[in-house]
Amino acid sequence: MSQTTLQEKTESDLSELSSWSLADNVIVVGIMLFSFFYCIALLTLLPFDQIQGGDAANIAGFAAGWDYPENFYGDGLLSNPDNFRFYATVHIPVLQFLAPLTGGYGSAFSSLLGLHVFLQSFGFYILGKLLFQNKYWAVLLVVLNLMPVWFNLGEFWGVYPNAIHRFSFQALLPLLLAAVYFWRLTPKAWPWVMAFAGLLVYVHPVSAPGWAFAVWLSLCLFLPKAYTLPRKVAYMGFIGLICTAVVLPFLIHYLANHEHGAVENQRQVYEIMKGRFLEGYLELPTAVKQFFLILHKKYLLVLSVIGSSITLVLHRSRRDVLLVLLWIVGLLIFNVCLPILGHTIAEMRGEIPAQIDLIRGIRYLPPLMLLFCIWPLAELSRRFGAHRFKVSAVGAILVAIWVYWHPINFFPTAVSCWQQGHFQCLTDRIRYTAELVDALPGVVPPAAPILVAPSAVDTGLTIRYHSLRPVVYSPKDGGALAYANHAELLKWNEIRGQMALISQESNSENEFRMLSELSCDTDAQYLLAGKVSLAADAPPRLFPDSSYFGQLGLEEVYSNDHFSLLKLERYCLDRT
Repeated sequence: MSQTTLQEKTESDLSELSSWSLADNVIVVGIMLFSFFYCIALLTLLPFDQIQGGDAANIAGFAAGWDYPENFYGDGLLSNPDNFRFYATVHIPVLQFLAPLTGGYGSAFSSLLGLHVFLQSFGFYILGKLLFQNKYWAVLLVVLNLMPVWFNLGEFWGVYPNAIHRFSFQALLPLLLAAVYFWRLTPKAWPWVMAFAGLLVYVHPVSAPGWAFAVWLSLCLFLPKAYTLPRKVAYMGFIGLICTAVVLPFLIHYLANHEHGAVENQRQVYEIMKGRFLEGYLELPTAVKQFFLILHKKYLLVLSVIGSSITLVLHRSRRDVLLVLLWIVGLLIFNVCLPILGHTIAEMRGEIPAQIDLIRGIRYLPPLMLLFCIWPLAELSRRFGAHRFKVSAVGAILVAIWVYWHPINFFPTAVSCWQQGHFQCLTDRIRYTAELVDALPGVVPPAAPILVAPSAVDTGLTIRYHSLRPVVYSPKDGGALAYANHAELLKWNEIRGQMALISQESNSENEFRMLSELSCDTDAQYLLAGKVSLAADAPPRLFPDSSYFGQLGLEEVYSNDHFSLLKLERYCLDRT
């Protein structure tokens, strides 16, 4: 490519971004309004200061564990900082900073949600303007990437109700990709681009390495022809080293606090991990097959292949299209091929794989495939201006179908609530959970461990970060312990087995006797049980009355229509 052509392409990209018009301002205001509406609709159905389980509650618990270590003596995970020290993303200090300002760790998470929705949408708008040189198609790209889509491995794409690490990364991702595309013809800027890619490891360490490699690989296309081969190799090595230097502190910290490699009870730990993690984490070929089957069923696979082929033919610069295709190739190499190779080697050596998460990076293939679903239409619209309205209508129809297939489900419920004249409509279980976790600090002293029964298991993480009280067992703990502490993982698995037996007990009196025994064995001082069935279609739960608790030597210290909190001190003394 001649110097004149390079200058023209650079000026074209600059022109598209610098020619900011009233229409752009209207679109950005629309993005802001949608972000606000999304948050308000969600908070109509959930308390501002709570997150009902999941990764967000787990991360909030880590932050609480660092801020109030004295409160978590006897906790199954947070009692030992070494169990979660490996988790060193930016979310922990951000939550620690925001919690006193917002009223808690849950509200700190909630306060970040609107920013995440805005950043992702704004980033894809900028990326769309650069790729398509057209505002209309950029807006369609934004809408496509807003819709929530779920895949195997517990992965998703689109906006998410909590500002967890994966959502944080995907909110910043389009800004990284826009930077790569904008500066693809300016090698002097590449070190800064690679440094930005490396810094994202502190946002989501699972996603960042694959994308850093994909970006690095794609930039090879744009090395100046004037460079000799040794200079090209040296420069690519240089920008790769810059990214590595940025990532290195995190990597050293992670490996120093990660229990990996060979262990004496390798097979037992491996089986526990298979039972704890979703199907596919340790069976990577199966996970990849399931993932692409989902893409096929959603027509993304075939449409993106056709779309990328058409775009390669129509686009004025094939290298620009190949840039995006190399992002896909880089992700497949780093997030599919390398993990499969690593797991195979670990299995041959009889070791636990040092990483089990990189496969999750395939979640970033769908947005690139969505891009190729509308990019050829944008090119057709540009080439055949006389028919651009017909082409634009086709694009709008495709996006409307995608929105219809993948709606944001809670919007209708929130709107219905507002139509009834209410600002908030909470389900009974959420309302009673909020009452419970608000009341716990007043009835349970700090560092007094609580055993949460299977009938109330979804409240355990909320108790940690909202009530700041220790919980001796949570199903989520197995994930962190699998990384950091295999000895504690084995203990956790024993409790999990006992909890599974208890959950199958149909006689409520036997159930509470078993729970009381387990509470004493785990040094729990309190037992939290649910009064109603977790499943909506389950038969009414027979809950023992206070006289039975008295016979067992249990004292009910708090109760509402959904939960009962029992003190166990006398029961354990009587047993001994």
